[in-house]
Amino acid sequence: MNSTPLYNLAYIDPGTGSMLIYAIIGLVSSMLYAVRGAYYRLAAVIFGTVAAKFETIPGAEIVFYSEGGHYWRVFAPVIKALNERAVPCVYISSDENDPGLDCELEHVFTKCIGGHYRLAAYLNNISAKIVAMTTPQLDIFHLRRSKNVDHYAHIMHTSGEILTFQRFAFDYFDSVLCSGPHQVDSIRKLEEARGTPRKLLLQTGLTYFDSMLGDKTTPPAKKDGEITVLVAPSWGVNASITRFGIDFFRALLNNPEFKVIFRPHPQTLVSQIELFNEIKSELREYRDVTIDTAPSPAAVLAESDIVITDFSAIVFDCVFLLKKPVVTVDCELNFDGFEGEYIPDYIDELFIQNQVGHPLNETDFDELPAILRKLVSDQSPIDLDKLREKYVYNFGNAGETAAEQLLQIMKELA
Repeated sequence: MNSTPLYNLAYIDPGTGSMLIYAIIGLVSSMLYAVRGAYYRLAAVIFGTVAAKFETIPGAEIVFYSEGGHYWRVFAPVIKALNERAVPCVYISSDENDPGLDCELEHVFTKCIGGHYRLAAYLNNISAKIVAMTTPQLDIFHLRRSKNVDHYAHIMHTSGEILTFQRFAFDYFDSVLCSGPHQVDSIRKLEEARGTPRKLLLQTGLTYFDSMLGDKTTPPAKKDGEITVLVAPSWGVNASITRFGIDFFRALLNNPEFKVIFRPHPQTLVSQIELFNEIKSELREYRDVTIDTAPSPAAVLAESDIVITDFSAIVFDCVFLLKKPVVTVDCELNFDGFEGEYIPDYIDELFIQNQVGHPLNETDFDELPAILRKLVSDQSPIDLDKLREKYVYNFGNAGETAAEQLLQIMKELA
């Protein structure tokens, strides 16, 4: 007779228990994504009468979709390069104020289609050789792959890491136009971790750098000795404004030595509008604070002497384009629900923000004025040209490169 106690037979070692918990979390997450996806598909069917009304644009085989006007600077260099080659294409936006809708290029058809269900009904049934967008999570929620589209391309609008994108950001695209080699490496690791097919990863560069290089902005005059500080945090649960509010730059407010420009991330105005309104209300108590929500950060970047951010990609606009000093707030990122969750062993090798920016810990918030004075007066010891060459493909020529890559894809689809 076996005398082994029953409680010994029921024992699960810690390693197995962790794997079991992880599997359950993954299963529940997948079920939630499936339910949400089914909801969006049903809604698209209900509102599907819109899909039957969209125009057929003869000869236009490349379609670009933009979520809003602030993305026009990403698409403009590519679309203009295609237009110069007399290649017909379509620019669709959800934003009626998108400047791209008024671009008046000879071979470009533009249309505003609104958002949510109208958008889904339109794009999920569209016909094209190629659809290119900056919107992630294709085929996860409301934007589904149309059976009448041969190829979906994602155009990167950041030179930073992909680890802070929400999960499954790129899984169902056929290609990704990457801004640098670190993005190629990260996506390959995600493919290995998930067992998904290898996508076409192109060495494109950052197209909106082309747009910003073309911006000729003259900064306004400033008082003698005044330091203009641009505070430009990212958005979401990990962002500095979410974690600290305005505490990380409060020491600059009402300090006559500093002029502060607060620029929220464009997505903050969509996904965290209540937080933005709270911060805007609090900043009214202080003098010499400007809130900037312009589609392009070019003007405030030109005006600023230094930038305070976190993991926002604006750090690269500042460093690689203007070679100005940057302070990066340490936010102790939590990758639950983000792509970084799937490649945790790779995270320490990345975050190039830490190489180009001065880190600011929570314990140093009160010392911020002294830190800024030192950074503005000191010459950077970092070889920024070498870093830019390492992390950014085709600097200043990404739009032309992207146009050639899309034409090559279209040629191979023929």
